[in-house]
Amino acid sequence: MTSYFIVVFSYITTCDAILFNRNSSCENISMEERYLPPASEDYPPSEEEDPDKRPDICLLRPEPGICPETESMTQWFFDSSMGACTTFTYNGCDGNDNRFSSCQECMEQCKSDICAAPNKH
Repeated sequence: MTSYFIVVFSYITTCDAILFNRNSSCENISMEERYLPPASEDYPPSEEEDPDKRPDICLLRPEPGICPETESMTQWFFDSSMGACTTFTYNGCDGNDNRFSSCQECMEQCKSDICAAPNKH
């Protein structure tokens, strides 16, 4: 879900532009009582920081690899249908780049906040 913020700025030139304590004189109003726009960290992320813009590798289906002689191992991948990092069984060679050694690595690469319970793929 995308949220948008609309911020209206006005240049305070008179006592009438002060949003709080309108019945007092200008001299009695402290700086804390005047409207200030939100701090920059309160604005939504710019487009290049949008968490919905995941790298293409995160949209790939997990590929277990084709090496039957190697010992299989549990690896992590980003499941785009769940929007979370989860596990699959990797056979040790080939596969694709949607494969990570830890959930933390998966979350960092694919901009996820969720590690799902391990799956049996």
